[in-house]
Amino acid sequence: MSSGECLAGNNRPGGHGLLPGNEGYDITLDILDDYDAASVEELSDPELYPASEIATARYMGLAILDKTVLPDWPRELFRDSENIIPSQMIVGSTTYADEKLVPPSPFGSGVATNLTEFHLSIQADWPGRNVNALKNIYSPNNYGGSLMNAQSQYQGDMTSFCPSRQFASYMANGLGLVGGSVYLYQFGALTSYDSVTLRGLFDEFDNTDGSEWATFGSDMIML
Repeated sequence: MSSGECLAGNNRPGGHGLLPGNEGYDITLDILDDYDAASVEELSDPELYPASEIATARYMGLAILDKTVLPDWPRELFRDSENIIPSQMIVGSTTYADEKLVPPSPFGSGVATNLTEFHLSIQADWPGRNVNALKNIYSPNNYGGSLMNAQSQYQGDMTSFCPSRQFASYMANGLGLVGGSVYLYQFGALTSYDSVTLRGLFDEFDNTDGSEWATFGSDMIML
């Protein structure tokens, strides 16, 4: 299981979180109105509304906490071993993650191009907090002088690895009660199919080391 903010919760900057049931219900009503459908049952009739048409009706994006299909936050559900079918779980992430660097985002869109801009983005993630420690930890000086590596490591830790570690601890608490185990990994190996490799971005950025680079999703083929 590759776990990011979508599983750990919505309390981190840039997190995905979940939509509350009432917001999901409002979206459903909007779609019904847009397609002039009387009910969800009518909308699900493939003779009236082909799946290809419904798929583009509205980009939902987030899962909906509807209390039926998804009765509670994943971070709460997976604390209880009764909600986890396997007794052995592996949870992890990749070393780097920066949605601004990989498709479908155009190359360079919104990428910090100087240290000041990068520091401002960190402060924006944690409004009202002292972020000096974060600035020091993710200083380009710790990444061979590479701003790209520093920023993408920050993004990867914030959105993927830290939530994965947190989520693994939730599950370990539940599975530990029934003799189960949870294993945490972090994948860091540059592959030929990595989206950053395919786009040739290492040739576009100066002083960037890709030896331990793995973009979000590149570990899936290994699992």
